[in-house]
Amino acid sequence: MRDDDSMLSEILRIKPTVLPADKQNACQKCSAIYLGFCGNGLCSSCDRAAWLVAERSRLINETIRAIPTHFRWASFDNPEMLLERVHPKSAVEDARGHVRSLSIVITGGSGSGKTSLACALLRQASADRNQPGKFVTAFDLAVARQQHPLGEGEAPTVEGAFEAPILIIDEIGSEHGRNTATQEVIHHRHNWARATIYTTGFSAAELVQRYGDGILRRVFEGSSVIRLGGTT
Repeated sequence: MRDDDSMLSEILRIKPTVLPADKQNACQKCSAIYLGFCGNGLCSSCDRAAWLVAERSRLINETIRAIPTHFRWASFDNPEMLLERVHPKSAVEDARGHVRSLSIVITGGSGSGKTSLACALLRQASADRNQPGKFVTAFDLAVARQQHPLGEGEAPTVEGAFEAPILIIDEIGSEHGRNTATQEVIHHRHNWARATIYTTGFSAAELVQRYGDGILRRVFEGSSVIRLGGTT
């Protein structure tokens, strides 16, 4: 029996077919497949296929909801807006080639489109891997740890960043104070080989000063690096 991932990959290569009105939502054991339907009218194989497609849609929508409202437009399916926001424009096509990378680092100055490009990558990675993604800033991690009551375990925001199948950590190096939440998340995700997209407006030297050589190595080791405009 094929596993769910191989079945879903095969299904996603099939263009949806619009059936005549009298045959819609019925595979008839199994003369037709209508992937928009999941119910008693399908044989077990088609019912499973329909469920997998619905599950993929759910995971993608979960990822979209995790992206800040201001950046939910960002998608490789909407390249015109990405090309307006990302500088240089060539980075948009370059980024598409790195969607499957386990670690991606996007560097660039303010206004270069780092977060927009990261969100487009997150959406595409979620769709390609059939896994949900999350978005967090380094500042969010530090504040969540700082404000979480002592003796009550880890802050939910930090715990979610540890375990998310795919994660954006936006603006690493930007958090204030001596809080180590971002370093711990980076270390944990590197150790467990979890897909991570980093953005930063800081130079390597500045990040070393902030985090130390060990954390910087974990950010850049084996990563696809996309350099946008600005000084980093």
